[in-house]
Amino acid sequence: MPPKTKGGGKKKGASDGEVTHLHLNSRPVQANVPDNDLAKQTQKLDSHVAKCRAGTGWLDLVAVADRLKFGVYNDRPENASETNKLVASFREQGIVPMRETSAIPLIIDIKRLKNANSLTRDFAELDDVPELKILDAEPIVVASGQHRLSALLKYNQSLKDELASLTRKRDRIRELHSLTKEHLEAYKELEERMGVVMGILSGIGKWGVIVYDQGKLLAKGTELALHLSRNNTFHEYKETQEEVLITVLKKMAMAHANAPVGAKNTAAIETLEEEREGKKNARLQKVLHHKELCMLLSTRLLKLGTHFRKRHEFAVTWLWKSIDINMGLYLLLLEARCTRLQVLGCQKEFPSYDTLSHLLEEAENGNETAKVKLTAMREDMSSCRSDELGDLSTWSEVIGKLDAHAAKSFEGHEDCMQQMTPAYVTALSKYRANVICTLRESWSLSNKKESVIQANEILKRLDSIVARVALSLTPDESANFAPEPLLGGWLMDYVWQCLTKVQVGIAEICRWFEPLLDHFRRVSGRTHLMDDWSTVMLNNIAKDQRIVEPDAGIAIAELIWTYRQSFVMRLNNQMLEIGRQDLQRPKDKKEFEETLTNMEDSEKFFCETLLKLVTTRRQKNIVNPRDFTGESNLVAGTLGLQVTSWDWPSPTHRNHARDLLPCVQGLTLERLFLVNYRPELLKDAWVGALRRLMEITLAKYVQPLQTIDNGRLRTVKKFNWWDSLTTRETQMDPQCVIDEVKQAIVHKQQQVKERLMLEEAHRDAIQKLVNHITNLPCTKASSAPNALMSADVWVPMEQMIRGIILNTSRERDRFLSDNPIKPFDICTDVVDLKIVLPQYHKDEYTSGYDDNDLERDVNSVSTELGTQTIVNVDDTHVSEHDGVTPITHSQSLPPVTSVHIPSDQPPRPVPKPRPIPKRTATAVHPSSDSNNDCQSVAPAVSGVSVSDTASLAPRSTPRLPDLGEVRQLDGPRHVVPDPSVSTGAHKTVAEAPHVHTSILSSLSDVMPTSQEPQRTASALLSEQLPPTDLLSGFSTSDTSWYNPDMENDVEVPDLTEDRASDIMDESGGSLYTPTQPLSQSVSDFIDDTGDIVYTPTRPLTQLSSDHVTERHALSGPSAKRARAATGASSSSSTHERGSKQKKKAKVREGSQESDGIIIPI
Repeated sequence: MPPKTKGGGKKKGASDGEVTHLHLNSRPVQANVPDNDLAKQTQKLDSHVAKCRAGTGWLDLVAVADRLKFGVYNDRPENASETNKLVASFREQGIVPMRETSAIPLIIDIKRLKNANSLTRDFAELDDVPELKILDAEPIVVASGQHRLSALLKYNQSLKDELASLTRKRDRIRELHSLTKEHLEAYKELEERMGVVMGILSGIGKWGVIVYDQGKLLAKGTELALHLSRNNTFHEYKETQEEVLITVLKKMAMAHANAPVGAKNTAAIETLEEEREGKKNARLQKVLHHKELCMLLSTRLLKLGTHFRKRHEFAVTWLWKSIDINMGLYLLLLEARCTRLQVLGCQKEFPSYDTLSHLLEEAENGNETAKVKLTAMREDMSSCRSDELGDLSTWSEVIGKLDAHAAKSFEGHEDCMQQMTPAYVTALSKYRANVICTLRESWSLSNKKESVIQANEILKRLDSIVARVALSLTPDESANFAPEPLLGGWLMDYVWQCLTKVQVGIAEICRWFEPLLDHFRRVSGRTHLMDDWSTVMLNNIAKDQRIVEPDAGIAIAELIWTYRQSFVMRLNNQMLEIGRQDLQRPKDKKEFEETLTNMEDSEKFFCETLLKLVTTRRQKNIVNPRDFTGESNLVAGTLGLQVTSWDWPSPTHRNHARDLLPCVQGLTLERLFLVNYRPELLKDAWVGALRRLMEITLAKYVQPLQTIDNGRLRTVKKFNWWDSLTTRETQMDPQCVIDEVKQAIVHKQQQVKERLMLEEAHRDAIQKLVNHITNLPCTKASSAPNALMSADVWVPMEQMIRGIILNTSRERDRFLSDNPIKPFDICTDVVDLKIVLPQYHKDEYTSGYDDNDLERDVNSVSTELGTQTIVNVDDTHVSEHDGVTPITHSQSLPPVTSVHIPSDQPPRPVPKPRPIPKRTATAVHPSSDSNNDCQSVAPAVSGVSVSDTASLAPRSTPRLPDLGEVRQLDGPRHVVPDPSVSTGAHKTVAEAPHVHTSILSSLSDVMPTSQEPQRTASALLSEQLPPTDLLSGFSTSDTSWYNPDMENDVEVPDLTEDRASDIMDESGGSLYTPTQPLSQSVSDFIDDTGDIVYTPTRPLTQLSSDHVTERHALSGPSAKRARAATGASSSSSTHERGSKQKKKAKVREGSQESDGIIIPI
């Protein structure tokens, strides 16, 4: 080796290319096998797994599908898209079940197999592969293949459905009397396809399985089982992020279970820190850095079984998005609910369920001794020690059923959860009964006697759990809040939704405990310290040097949850209003620096002073840098340094300008910004009460400090906020605000009760009106027994109902607010009463409408409603003897707000009246054609007559009355021309102007008006509806009540209510169908006023007091026979129902033509 040069420099002349003291290694390169070679490790695991292989066989997977247990070692969630791909592969390429790559690996104890010695080595000889025979019916652990099984079951079901469909088609061809060549070809194709499908179904479940010895595979842990579960033939298995998460959580759970009692949480967290190293997925890293989240998932929810495993709490993407503001509160609330389940499963002695049921019954009857015992039992449940808590796995089999009960019982009661209101307590009682029944049936307690249960220790403990559940779900009369349901998917969704609604308010509460929330992500780089704001708040409370008692964070979380719908909601709304103002924190680094530059010199001085304080407190001689008890608070922001989660005392922060100064500047900016809005915000009574409640709550956990004042010692327990803002003297006692909230809740419940009662009364009244109009024979499209309502009637009726719904909504709103002139918006304030409207039929053979009024009305209604369907009858007329009727779907009235009601446009102009041709005494009878021998009188809309050819029932030609037979009754009649009569023949249609009056009068009895604000809802609803003159649902063939010998002046009792109860069910909206076909035309009996068979010539909503029409009636023997056929009163031609005499009216001549009559529009 050449000698060293002095000074370590190079030799003289080295620059000229001479040799230096540096030499290259000329030895040959040796092979260096890396220790972490993934391929070799995988090959080594493969060889170990192959030694545990017992053989191959086959199983009918369709038959044993319920016994196969997936996810024991590889909890990979099922992917629907992968299943669909396999189903498509099965259809196109068939199934290859006997192959190494497609066989299902089973992990089973060899002792459970009956033919373990006859298993083959591989699938080389398919005929020699035996069927696997298992001795018991226990679950079979499957390493992988859940997508193959899911696709097989789906494919099997689709083949069965196809075979059933082919069988039905073939049977229909067999039932045909006359066959054609096309039928024979189709029949042959169907049978061929059926044979192919049956061939595929035969033995479809026969699938190859590879049996692994459970004892050998798990001899040295689960490493080989985990490797076997990775069903990928390549050495690099690409796990999903959910699989990685579940693997980490299971390792945490195992470490937590194996660790000593005092070090369980520490062991689980250490395992988490080890497992998250090397994970390159950014979303997964964010989830794994949330320690509280991973601890809850691994030690709590995993034990509760598959009910929670399939929820989004185990989905990495959802967790990554949700770790923002509410996750910390959400986890703490779930932790409390899990602890509740553990308390209910406590191992302490507890009375039996029968004993508890007896005590609850006596306490409800007023027994004070029973109440004292129940109070003692509640206190005993709450005092359960940690070592006495039950195991969460006890609930894994029943938690899904209990969650289904909660979803069913509390649907629609989300706004009154835990409130001591009749609605919630009733729903809670239903839920409690269902839960107790499910628990007793699932744990085999319902069919056993009390003595048998008490003799068995296991049954006795389960019975005590049922008793605790019954007591915990029973409201305490002395409590302010009712119990909530047990933990389940529904409750978890409800909690998350409630927190999301007030997320802006929760964010402001978090700022009360942490000053750097809005700035830390910009100044601290990529760290996960403040990913979730509520988690930062709870951690600050737990690490605060002033708080020495535990569970302070739980108390704050429960306080936020208790007042989530009052104080927190008010704070949320106030912050939303502030957010609309021009007050914005710096959004990026550029704005952050500009704001710092624009600060005043005094604020810059305070920032520099705060930085010097941080530097001083970081010195090595300071034992507790965060303890500012002895420090003066003259420097603004000193308490902010004490409470923040930013680890400023850490020795890793060596560069002050990079690591310390930005955070100090962010604290200064936050202190300057909050002065612009927070003092005014705290002046709000509800927000100030919330802040004061938190201050009082935290003061209970603060370390008491003793001081001396005027020579006297005084102990102080007070929690000071970091922003140094205090509430006013008038806000020091928040109890007055809490009482105000309770009164507001009670008043709200009373208003809700009154509103529901009024809506129910209005709904019943409107539905009665719809049902009555539906059952009138004159509203039918034909005289067939099951004829639909005519579209000419349906359109104006629908408009009328909309108007009534709008009017009742307005009157209810003004009555409940006690303001007769309250503004009302028809686009947002109208309440849908869910009125059910009947089906209708548009007659396609009717013409002559003015500008196609009816077509436009029907089409506009159909376009607006979207769900309404007009039943059109094709050209072929169907006789009633064929028994064929149009099939439609029942229709309900959509919300009124879905229909545009213009407010500034004038109404549609009314058509001009038309003169009627001169009447003659001779009537031209219709044709005797078999397809046209049916006539009916369809109602006229807007003065338009409707053709008789739409009728489906034959009848005899009516006798047309002479003008001399016309006599005056209680209302006018008008004559409508019949287009089927060439000269002079008319149809007389009765009008009843009093109909809409009676409808409005019946509604006014349950509808408060603005002129009577002093009437209460209970008084309005207690009144009786006045009897109406309408005969609800009377058929023309119903003459059972008619007495021809009755005198004309004898009062006829009102049978409307009795008959209506027999004819139709008003609540269900079912239509009345006559038992006999109509044998007479409507024109034979339209002269009866008691039947009120009339059709207005304009919609009822357009009737006005200044538009009076006349009507004429028939008399004589024909009229009396018609009254008998319709079921109308015989005295109605001269008297009303009762003894009131009707006045006669004169016949008005309404045209300048000689004998013409004007039809009122």
